[in-house]
Amino acid sequence: MKRKSLAITILVLVLVFASSLAYAGRGITILVNGVPLQSSVPPQEINGTVLVPLRAVSEALGCQVNWNAVTNTVTITKSIIQTPQPQQIPAFAQGAVNRWSENIKEPLINGPKDFVGVIQQALTLLAKNDYHTFLNVEAFVPTIIMADLNNGSAASSGLAGVQFDRKTFYEVCKGYTSQEVTALYAALLAHEAAHIQLHSIGLHDVVSENDREAICYLVELRIARKVGAPRQQITFMQQQVKKYINP
Repeated sequence: MKRKSLAITILVLVLVFASSLAYAGRGITILVNGVPLQSSVPPQEINGTVLVPLRAVSEALGCQVNWNAVTNTVTITKSIIQTPQPQQIPAFAQGAVNRWSENIKEPLINGPKDFVGVIQQALTLLAKNDYHTFLNVEAFVPTIIMADLNNGSAASSGLAGVQFDRKTFYEVCKGYTSQEVTALYAALLAHEAAHIQLHSIGLHDVVSENDREAICYLVELRIARKVGAPRQQITFMQQQVKKYINP
């Protein structure tokens, strides 16, 4: 907070700017912002000049008044509240902000009918249980497709979107109930969306692989618990978090 000080010597009664005050002839009325000012010291007109009580007027305008008897100085201080400047968004994060504000839309889902149905239900589950994560998926995952990854991974992701492994999908469908399958894929979507988000804000290649995986598995674990993913899979996610945090 900045402070401006005005030193006025000798005189205790001074002229005040006409923009803030109004007066009328003899029997002078002082108006401060349209409100009559009551003061024990009346204003005076001397030789055509109007003098007003300095302390009363200054305090009515929100100022502090101090008198220094040693230097014969009156100091008027007005506190000025600075308007906070809007927070600047780092350049590296601007792309992510733009995707949030402009590109939130339903991902394009491509694959067999049963796969598309599970993904649609997973998105609905996310929207119901964790809307913030649902928006992350919609903002950062443009496409969700089934593919033959052939690398042992259940999913992979990039700026183009998320790919789910065909073989893993059908193994999961055989091993769990439909509700558990939906919950698991909601958690997997959250995991892959976190990867894409890190890439979008320029951190994917800045932080280590272990840190990236730890972050994304923590996101996945949080969602898995919220939506009721299979206990076996939650245990696996916990193990992965420990693995990447304590390599």
